[in-house]
Amino acid sequence: MAIYAVKTDRMDITLNLSSGYIFVQQKWRYNWIDESGTNPWTLQEKRDFHNRADKWIWDLWSSKAYAVLIGNSRLAQEHKNTKLKINVDIKWVTGREQEHWNVNVTKIDRNSYIRWNNRTIKLHINDVAIVGVDGRADPDMRYAHIPVTHEFGHSLGNSRYALSSSDSIAMHGDEYKDPGLSMYRDDASIMSVGTAIRPRHFDFLKIQLTRLVNNDVEIYLF
Repeated sequence: MAIYAVKTDRMDITLNLSSGYIFVQQKWRYNWIDESGTNPWTLQEKRDFHNRADKWIWDLWSSKAYAVLIGNSRLAQEHKNTKLKINVDIKWVTGREQEHWNVNVTKIDRNSYIRWNNRTIKLHINDVAIVGVDGRADPDMRYAHIPVTHEFGHSLGNSRYALSSSDSIAMHGDEYKDPGLSMYRDDASIMSVGTAIRPRHFDFLKIQLTRLVNNDVEIYLF
C-alpha cells in the first residue's frame, strides 16, 4: 500500500510513499470574539487573519524536515531511499464540518496559548505579525518571532500533555521557561522565541507515523 492515512482528534495525517510526502492538516474553527472597546470583526479582517496565519505556518513549518523509514522490515527496505517531505496546513472550517481545534481570536492583545486536552487555541489579532523578542538564554540577542507559528507548534504535539501517562516517553512544550532543559539555550527555536525548526519539534508526529505504518521512523532537517 503506497498511501497511509489516519484522522485523529487534533490533526489528519497522510503519508504517501509513492509521491514522497507527509501531509498534516489541522481543521480550525474560529470564534471571532467581539469585546468592549473594539470594533466587530469584519469578514475581510477574518479572511486576512486566517490567510496570514495559514501562510506563516506553511512557510515556517513546511518543507523544513523529512521522515525516513528505518529498520529491516520489508516496507523500510523497499523505501529506504525515500525522503518523505513533511508539509503542514491549517484549514478554516465552518458549518457541520468537524474541527480539530476551536480557535478563539480577540482584538485585544493578551497572552496566547493552547489547551491540549480540550483542543482550544487562544490568539489575538497581532499574533500573525512579526514581533521582536529578547532571548531568554542570551538577553543580548533579539529574535524575530511570529506567535501563531509558535502556538501551532504546541498543537502539533509540542505540549507536555500530548502523550498519556501510559506512553514510554514525555513530550516537551515551551523551551524558554525551564533553564534545566537541554534546549533552553536554543533561543532561535520556534518553540522558544525564534523561528527555527528542529527535528524534535516533530517528535509527536514521529510517534503517530510509527503507529500508522507499524515501522520505525526517523526525522531529519533538509
